[in-house]
Amino acid sequence: MKNYISILLLALVALTGCQGESQDSTETTEEVSKDLSAVKVGALKVEPLINSIRSTGTIDVPPMERKVFHSFIGANITKLNIIQGEKVAKGQVLAELSHPNLILLQQELLQEQVEMDYLEKELLRKQRLSQANASSAKEINALQKAFDQSKIKFQTVKSQIELLGLNPSTIIENGIESTILIKAPFDAQVSKVLVSNGQYVDTNDPILELLQTDHKHLELDVFAMDADKIKIGQRIEFQLPGSDQKYGGEVFLINPDVNDNKLRVHGHLDNESLGLKIGTFIEAKIILSSNEVTLIENDELIRDGDDFYLFQKSGNAFEIVQVNIGLSNDQFTEVITTSNASNWVIKGNYYLQEF
Repeated sequence: MKNYISILLLALVALTGCQGESQDSTETTEEVSKDLSAVKVGALKVEPLINSIRSTGTIDVPPMERKVFHSFIGANITKLNIIQGEKVAKGQVLAELSHPNLILLQQELLQEQVEMDYLEKELLRKQRLSQANASSAKEINALQKAFDQSKIKFQTVKSQIELLGLNPSTIIENGIESTILIKAPFDAQVSKVLVSNGQYVDTNDPILELLQTDHKHLELDVFAMDADKIKIGQRIEFQLPGSDQKYGGEVFLINPDVNDNKLRVHGHLDNESLGLKIGTFIEAKIILSSNEVTLIENDELIRDGDDFYLFQKSGNAFEIVQVNIGLSNDQFTEVITTSNASNWVIKGNYYLQEF
């Protein structure tokens, strides 16, 4: 490496002032002047050097705020009251279902109620008779067993009916109901409608899906080789592919397992009311560090093997100086220096290297 670059102002004066110079000399002077115009001298930047890990993911909501509806009994969709994308309020009727099986289940409830009431009365009667030695212990035990079995059947059917959203007490008091109502458990938005009017649905068939979009979050995938670098509380910057608009968040949860060579990271948004749709694909950076350091653009740093150099202006000349470097990212590199003088070449180091 050269120790000095002999680009002196006096030399420029001599080149332009000598009489009888050829046209070639004039052109050389103009070229040198042009190169020097690309050189900028000053202090190195002192700014946060962001060291980050790139990841991809989606906008999502917590599982408890995503509700997929099924029927607990095979039935027909008799009425749909919503369309995809519609906002619904808690308690709003979303759909109605009906089927003969529904009526038969309620019939069984009523029959078990009658049977249980009869056996209970008969048991009490036999117990009173036993006090007068008019009834045997064997008869009482048989009635007690039948009553207990009937009670179990009644409770079983009662629980099945409650799963359907029906009130067993209302059925016992007012009679059989012909429809099941599917109601919204919370204020939400309809994300999917998976059935049509008149369609038969089995217990495994999804009917519709609701999303509560007030608590959006990020679901990010990080390559396993970077897994140990991720910490709770780290900042996240993300954007949509092809967009310059940036959004912020932070690492909130980290999955303990690595699957398919990727680590799942759960991030909270700075602003949960963003108008981004659930399922939107995003590109993100997880910020590992952002300390303020003295830095230079990567394109300005001259490398020779394992050594790095920058130019400094010394009087009317430029001196090449070996420097130590620290952290770097895809734009900047930290320059470790005890004196951030104002004579560093911050633009044009490669121009000067050519001389």
